[in-house]
Amino acid sequence: MFCKKCGKEVEDTWKVCPNCGEPIIKETTEYAEHTQKDGKQENMGKEKKPIFKRIWFWILLIIIAAVIVSVLGNSGESKEEPQKKEEKEIQTNMSDLDMEDFFGQNGVQLEELGFEKNEETGEYTALDGAVYVSCTNDTVDAVMLEGTGEDMPAFHGVKTGMSLNEAEALLAETYMPAGQTDNRTVYLNMDKGVSIGLETSEDEITRIIITKISQEEISSYMQSMYVFPDSDKKYLSEDEVRSVEVDKLAIGRNEIFARHGYIFGDENYKQYFESMPWYEGTVPADQFNADEVFNDFEKKNVELIKKVEDEINGVNQASSFIGMDGWYTCITGSEGITGHINVQTNGDGTVNLTFRILEMSYDILSVQGVVIDNTTIQADYYGYIITLTWTDAENMTITKQGELSGTDSGIIMDITDNQSYLRTAEFNQW
Repeated sequence: MFCKKCGKEVEDTWKVCPNCGEPIIKETTEYAEHTQKDGKQENMGKEKKPIFKRIWFWILLIIIAAVIVSVLGNSGESKEEPQKKEEKEIQTNMSDLDMEDFFGQNGVQLEELGFEKNEETGEYTALDGAVYVSCTNDTVDAVMLEGTGEDMPAFHGVKTGMSLNEAEALLAETYMPAGQTDNRTVYLNMDKGVSIGLETSEDEITRIIITKISQEEISSYMQSMYVFPDSDKKYLSEDEVRSVEVDKLAIGRNEIFARHGYIFGDENYKQYFESMPWYEGTVPADQFNADEVFNDFEKKNVELIKKVEDEINGVNQASSFIGMDGWYTCITGSEGITGHINVQTNGDGTVNLTFRILEMSYDILSVQGVVIDNTTIQADYYGYIITLTWTDAENMTITKQGELSGTDSGIIMDITDNQSYLRTAEFNQW
């Protein structure tokens, strides 16, 4: 037999190789054939073992298991790719979103739509900053949209890239014009407390800024735009009316008409209301019917304001009024309809006016007017304005604004439509 370490021949009875000192282990297997070549021992056979006891079997099994896990893992990743792809599309295309849906809502839901949140400020951005959302206590209270990309969201249907006229048509029913500064046009929704600012360049919207406005800001704005901001929503008290400066009472009364698009014939009123961003004249005076368009608040408030207005103006103007009391007869009317008007001043600036025609024996209208100045009396019959102007003590011209409906309305409009009247002795003998 031979030493397994150095290959020298050794005796079967030796326990240690005398050449290298290696312990000699005797072969006990049923077969073992060895050959010697170039001084080295080559093992020509081994003892057979069960396969599961061989180390290479377990190494191979581990490799196979690793390959299976890898294949299954790659398969799972490939299934998730469409979802990730879809998420990426949401983040880069927001053309179907309307940010008004999120205004006043919790901002957390924006993250689900692909917005990036700044944890320090609580602000959200998207589309590389072209969409900006600010939150207070996690509630959306400001939005800014800028840029003209097709992927941009809207606010109340308005998008950057639109013309101002297109935007105004979309906002008209919900947001009222609130003025313009430089290149920004502002609209307000008083009920929601929301302000929209549209910045334009060459009539194309380049930026949309939406902010929450407080009730104090709304109140301040309304006071600057109206004398009586709530005259269409509540009954005014007499104290409220008397607290207003005298020269604003007539404006406060006429703004009730202006809200409904009344087109003013008086140049002063026309210029004033056309300067208001909320006013849009749509109804000519001769087509305006206050009885039909005014609600009960407005009707009562017009009467109250006029009463206080007449009282105050009467104190200042009654003593210098040049017209005489009595019956005045129309001298320019059409055949068959002759206007007949009785004027009775009350000494406090108010005037009782009675309208008839000579061809009839009954009164067709009785209304109280007020002395406006030393030559003028004006009466307001639910928006139908009658103005009597004296050229001297016994001659006056009567004009009207607005329209009446109902019994005798046609006759009243005829005898008050730019007709001249004379106070004659025939009807004033007493």
